[in-house]
Amino acid sequence: MVPIQIFPVFFNWIDYIERFEKVTGLKALDIGCGSGGMPLAMLKRGTSEVWGVEVDKNLYDLCSIRFRNVNAATVHLVDGKTLPYHKNSFDIVTSIHVLEHVDDIETFLSEIFRVLKQGGTGMLECPNRTFPIEPHNEIPFITYLPKGIADIICANFLAKLPIFKQDLRLRLKNVKSFNHFISTGTLVSTVNKRGGSVLLKNPGERFLAETKISRSLLIFFEKRPKLLVLSAYWFSKNALLIFKK
Repeated sequence: MVPIQIFPVFFNWIDYIERFEKVTGLKALDIGCGSGGMPLAMLKRGTSEVWGVEVDKNLYDLCSIRFRNVNAATVHLVDGKTLPYHKNSFDIVTSIHVLEHVDDIETFLSEIFRVLKQGGTGMLECPNRTFPIEPHNEIPFITYLPKGIADIICANFLAKLPIFKQDLRLRLKNVKSFNHFISTGTLVSTVNKRGGSVLLKNPGERFLAETKISRSLLIFFEKRPKLLVLSAYWFSKNALLIFKK
């Protein structure tokens, strides 16, 4: 038993994976593991071994401390370009809110497919570009703009507006991550190009849980499954994808 408190959200992600693949006895890797929440949750659910990789030295150090007395858990500090593992090393590979910070998404996904076993399961989640509010800075519709244009507007216009707090203006002045936001559709097509088979994308019940809508509108969506699926695809806060290699 893992003697560390783990946030429930990690088990929610595992629940989605286990709709298609029970994690018991499997080997799992979490890319961008932070302080180790996902690997620890995987162990709690019964995986045999877990690995995590992290580019941030402070988070790596924290994860190392949390893994210190945990059997079958390993973390590596990486350069963010390649993974220090052989081909077909893992049954499950997860990456949660990392893609929006990656410069080369093609290479990132290529590495995931390289270390994932044939028939293995992958899970990706990142902010959905088609969601109206950018989640890090809460600027509406900014991700709808062409790549690069959003950064220019933020740095040269929004960062100078006194209506925003100083710390937000500083973030907007130096923001570079808008270029990397992708939609659920782009994520699906990119995984398909790699030969992956998409099993789940933005489940409708999650969309309803995350969206603050009235009870009457909730009933409206629940009675119209096709409309719910379409709305979840375009307007979910995050792009969630479960796929098989």
